[in-house]
Amino acid sequence: MYNGYGDYKYPITDVEKTIVDCFDLPQYSGGYSELIRAFARAKLDADKLTNYCMIVDNSAVTKRLGFLAELLEKENLLTFIEFARTKVTRTCNEFDPFGKTVGDIDPTWHLRLNVSKKAIKEIIQNPY
Repeated sequence: MYNGYGDYKYPITDVEKTIVDCFDLPQYSGGYSELIRAFARAKLDADKLTNYCMIVDNSAVTKRLGFLAELLEKENLLTFIEFARTKVTRTCNEFDPFGKTVGDIDPTWHLRLNVSKKAIKEIIQNPY
C-alpha cells in the first residue's frame, strides 16, 4: 500500500502486516508482552492475516498467531485459525521464541507454552 501521490508516494502498512512482521521478527516489536497485547486489541481481518502469513511462510509464526486467536476466542478469525491448523508441523516451537525451553506442550499447535495460557491472559488484562 502507498500513501501520497505522484513523486510524494511512500509505502505504508496495515495492522495485519505489522502483526505478522512483528511475530516474524519479534526482536523489533518492543517486547513479546506488547506484541501479545497488540494482537489481542487489534481488529484483524482473517483473509489479510492469512495472506500475509502465506507470504512470510513461517510456520512457527502462523502457529503462534493461530494459537493466540483460538485462546482469545477471536471469532472473526475462525477462517484464519482453520488455515493456521494446516500449517502445524511436527516441529515443536516455543510460544515465546526468546523464552526458556520450559512449559507444557500444546498438542494441537505443537507449541511449547513457555508463557502459560494464564500468563497470556494476565498480560492482556494488565495494561503495563
